[in-house]
Amino acid sequence: MSQPLVGLEITPAQLKLVELKQKGKALSIQRCGTSNLMPNFLKPSLHSLGFDAAKSAAELANLYEQSGIKQTTLCLTIPSSCARIFFLSFEEISPEKKDMHELIRWRIGKDLPSGGPSLAISYQVTGENSEGGYSVMAVVTSNKLVAECNALAGAVHKKVVRLELDFLSSYNFFEERLRSLSDYLFVYSGYSSTSLLFFQQGRPVFHHRLELGLSDYLASIARLKQISLAHARQLSERETFFVASQAQTSPDSLKNFSLIKEVNERLFKQIYDSMRYFSNLKPRHKLDQVLLCGEGLAWRNLPEFAATFLEADCQWLCAGLKDKSGANQNELTAALGSIIGGLTE
Repeated sequence: MSQPLVGLEITPAQLKLVELKQKGKALSIQRCGTSNLMPNFLKPSLHSLGFDAAKSAAELANLYEQSGIKQTTLCLTIPSSCARIFFLSFEEISPEKKDMHELIRWRIGKDLPSGGPSLAISYQVTGENSEGGYSVMAVVTSNKLVAECNALAGAVHKKVVRLELDFLSSYNFFEERLRSLSDYLFVYSGYSSTSLLFFQQGRPVFHHRLELGLSDYLASIARLKQISLAHARQLSERETFFVASQAQTSPDSLKNFSLIKEVNERLFKQIYDSMRYFSNLKPRHKLDQVLLCGEGLAWRNLPEFAATFLEADCQWLCAGLKDKSGANQNELTAALGSIIGGLTE
């Protein structure tokens, strides 16, 4: 029997809700909905989602009602600013999760402020390392934040069955088509930040988060056109914004390009610097590709611009599920990936 599954992504300015239906190995989008919040309605951090619980619950309840989604369980995706990522090496891996949690907690203790929140730790053994031990990617957030997520879902009579970061959820969405790749950079740009996940021999080895995302593009559009952020968002969804002006010579194309040019170049300068830093850390490995996705990078001609700026082979990862909802799938990869990640565990 086919079973619908629900993913919810929380960003600082939107709630994104999507329902998938699985029939055999085939997945299709059944329903979806988006709730536009006030800019910076949420101010997520390692300690908290930074939101008004009552208002957020009301928004979520309304989103469920409008979308027609009835499923009571959900997979929840939160911004990358809600966690810290660590890459660790161990001589041995304990079969007991409790022991691994304590060992990871001890290893990362010096990198976290003393007297901070109690920690919630999840981890993934990514493979054997060159020293004969094991490499582990650990995701660390606070128990307070996890409790807030569960309380938000509980306020609308739902239950969180999976909690994950936006860029990891988005990676889950594309993972199957990336399995044949070896050394590459996965770039996910969300509302307020951009995450870079570096891979060697098919496994993640380094993460860097940049404090630039869609909100910076929208702020630039709003400032230069002297309009509100809400209007800037509507404009970005309605009009075509090119990031390579030499490829488009019409006045409108050049005008739109000028609205986001400064932010775009600033973001890719930081990506380029991160790539240089990584190449110094891992001098024997050369990145074969840079893979781009997320709502903060959904601009026309972006791969061509990125390839020139980064001096690398760049590709845009395009979502392509069957869809009955008419959704913009490229803005839903994190919510969709949270579901897909649960199916493959």
